Amino acid sequence: MKVLLFIFFITIHSVLSQNFCRTLGFKIGRCISIYDCDYLLNILMTKPLTQQAIRFLQLSQCDAGTVDNHIPHVCCARNDDSLILQPGTDSGTISALSTTTTYAPELNEENLDDSIVSQNTNDTGLLPNRSECGTELIENRIYSGQNTDREEFPWLALLEYRKFSGEVTINCAGSLISKKYILTACHCIKGDIITRIGELVNVRLGDYDLRQSNVCVGRRCGNPHQFNEIDEIIPHEKFNHRSISRRHDIGLIRLKKAVTYNRLLRPICLPTRDEPPLKTGDIVYIAGFGRTLYSRTSQIKQKLALPIFDFAECKRKFSTKNVRIFKDQICAGGEFSRDACDG
Repeated sequence: MKVLLFIFFITIHSVLSQNFCRTLGFKIGRCISIYDCDYLLNILMTKPLTQQAIRFLQLSQCDAGTVDNHIPHVCCARNDDSLILQPGTDSGTISALSTTTTYAPELNEENLDDSIVSQNTNDTGLLPNRSECGTELIENRIYSGQNTDREEFPWLALLEYRKFSGEVTINCAGSLISKKYILTACHCIKGDIITRIGELVNVRLGDYDLRQSNVCVGRRCGNPHQFNEIDEIIPHEKFNHRSISRRHDIGLIRLKKAVTYNRLLRPICLPTRDEPPLKTGDIVYIAGFGRTLYSRTSQIKQKLALPIFDFAECKRKFSTKNVRIFKDQICAGGEFSRDACDG
């Protein structure tokens, strides 16, 4: 079963050794728990978090964040504790902030779905407010390690098809980009998948473990996944499902009812024109329920980091298979059993 997996990227800063790192202020620091780094913890505890603050925290994370029960680790320097992003600015300026020691909040029994909801109830805009999208920074997490947690990739959508036998199966995926729209691949909504699999009938949101309708990770629990009926399918007008190059392989699904955002269900941010272009070697992430090396599909949400591949070399390699690659396409990966199908 092929599952479409969407990617997003963050810049990875250099780690000098297992414990030493370089901060965003170009100072030597140590990779420690965010709860031991006062100035970054203060940013994390400031509500609401701005997009600049979220980005600053993401870029401050270091590679040790997969230990200590997934407590995020950040690059922290003793003499760098006055550096934070100036709130409310787009320029990424730095200003002073006095700090006090704050301890990690205790984890209490709670239902995640009622704890964080959208602050913007206005449905008139097609795209979400920038403070609502792309956010998976929740309490003691900045950005995950290698293991996918329940709260990660809250925009992941699964597409259900009704086979000619009447059975309903999951055969593609997409990303929630607003309260009523799913971004997906055009081959998931047009062409062979319809004639070979069946009609696209539902969109599922909020899944983590396909074997369970209600999932708890540690002491945190989430509501069952949501089923969403489809109002309209919008394929890219230039997509040709018979073309092996798969150019213009993008489309939209409009939902009948607006989605209610919560802690486990939020949209991803679409890139803007002022976003820096991806470069060779940049790290991107794919996420979904794709195939693994040893089983047909994964039942638990998976993720994988992949490097952006040199476009000229990618184009050359595909040309040997008589496949043409275009400038509006991205090449990533290149390692055996590490891609969007073999997750």
